[in-house]
Amino acid sequence: MAGEIMMPMQSSDAAMQMLIEQVRRLSDSVDRFNSTMSQMQQQLARMEAENLHTVERREKNEARLSKVEDRVGVLEAWRSEQRGERGFLAAVLKSPVLHVIGGVIVGLVAAIKGGVIK
Repeated sequence: MAGEIMMPMQSSDAAMQMLIEQVRRLSDSVDRFNSTMSQMQQQLARMEAENLHTVERREKNEARLSKVEDRVGVLEAWRSEQRGERGFLAAVLKSPVLHVIGGVIVGLVAAIKGGVIK
């Protein structure tokens, strides 16, 4: 009978030892999980900071591009004005009426200098 009493105690000790080992394994798993989560949080924080920097840089580039577009618009308008004025001046200079007037003026000047007209 004494042997029977010892067996349950040994079995109980073994069960307790197995339970302690399972708790230890579970604790190690929780520690690894916590470490992994901490690493993921740090990585997400870095990614968020990089994303914020990228967004700020994109906004600055968009502002610069908008200024450049405005300047290009002003320059294109100025160029159009210049072309319009040149176009008008070129049309006037090519006009046959202007050639006739110019011819008359040249003829009068030549006549005055030549002594034909006094």
